[in-house]
Order: sequence, then C-alpha cells, then structure tokens
Amino acid sequence: MTLKEQASALYKTAFPDDPDDFALGFINRFFEKNCRYILKDDRIVSMLFLLDGSLKENGGKRPALYLYAAATLPEYRGMGLMAGLIEKAKAEAKEKGAFLLTKPATPSLFSYYESFGFKTAVFSEEKLVKRETDQKPLGKIGFEEYEKLKEKLLENTPHVNLTDSKYVLSFFDLFGDENTVAAVDTAEEPPVVKEFITGDGQGRDRLLASLNSDEAIFRINGNTPFAMTIPPTDTSIHFMLALD
Repeated sequence: MTLKEQASALYKTAFPDDPDDFALGFINRFFEKNCRYILKDDRIVSMLFLLDGSLKENGGKRPALYLYAAATLPEYRGMGLMAGLIEKAKAEAKEKGAFLLTKPATPSLFSYYESFGFKTAVFSEEKLVKRETDQKPLGKIGFEEYEKLKEKLLENTPHVNLTDSKYVLSFFDLFGDENTVAAVDTAEEPPVVKEFITGDGQGRDRLLASLNSDEAIFRINGNTPFAMTIPPTDTSIHFMLALD
C-alpha cells in the first residue's frame, strides 16, 4: 500500500464510525501537506494531522494549528509514539508562532491532552430545541456569505477559523441572515445544528422554520468540555465547527 492508503486504513481503524466517503475525502485532501506520522518497517503506525487556521481576537489575527485525527495502530499503543508526535506538533506550533488546539475524540482523552499542557477553552452542550413560535424562515446561503456573516456576528468574540473551512462546511446545509448563521447536518433525524451563532432571540425558531422541523439538536455554548488549547491565551474562544 502507498503511504496515503496506509493513512486511510489507520484512520478507519481508529475512527470506524466516520463515513467512508468522509474518511477517504479527508485523507486525499490533507495527507500530503498536513499529516505527521511515524514509520515502522515502512508502515505508518502512528499519525496526526495539523490543519491550518487562524485565531482572531482583540482586532488581531494569529496563525493556528488544529491537531486532528491522532491515531495509532492497536499493536503499537502504549509505546509513547503519539506522545512524541504531540510534542513535535507543539514544537512546530511554537516555531510558527501558531495557536495550537484540538478537540479530543472522547471525554477520557481530555486528561491525556492535559498532560501535554492543553487546557479546555471551549465548552458546549447538545440540546434538543423545539419550535416555540412561528417565524419567517432563514434563507439558505453559500459559503462566502456564511463566512462574511459569521465574522460580523463574532466581531467581538475570540474565534478560530480553519483555512480550509469550505471543505468542512461542504458537509452541511448553511442558513443565515444578518442576525443568525447556522451549519446543519440535515441527513440526521432530527437535524443536528453543528454551528449556531445568533444575536436574535428568534433565531432558533427561524432556523427550525427553514428546516421544516419542529425540533433539532443544537450545539451551543454550555458546560461540557469540547475543545482544548495550549496557552498563552486563557480566554474562552468560539470553535464549534470542528471536524467531528
């Protein structure tokens, strides 16, 4: 197998619940530039991805790296291979002056990443929301308009954007107006709102009207640990649209 094929096989071993088309598309798009891996006998046995992005806060912008899809073959776990890759990722981020963040795949991994100096900076919850009033639906929008409206709504909120966010957003239906934006997985039942930003008390009902649904699962700010960062910033940030 080629290295890319090995990476794809390792991804599927570590994340079997992810759809095959997503896994294949992700590896094809990001392997060459963004994968960091360890070889044993010409075989990829451990890997992670560093996806490019930016952190915007206080009117400024700095580079960011999103540590994603960290995986090791079962027979090579417990050898410190992933620890070595994470330390190298930290060093790469420091060299680039980049903000480093990750979304642990399971709750038990938060303590693991804490051992490398990560701290939880994003808290969220998933909540089933039912429509309470009749509202005019939000319009369906494209990627560029979504990004423009999102930046306006988050103008005073520290937030992370992935450089290749168009790829992430391509998996969802996008809705918005000047007061609300939402990225929705409409293949789920009920629909799952992966990112929801609003300055309007009727935003949820307008989105539900857009979906022709009386309810949806919303990912919103909450109390459950969601994503972690390496200091120096101790500020809570917005990073809801992770690849998860």
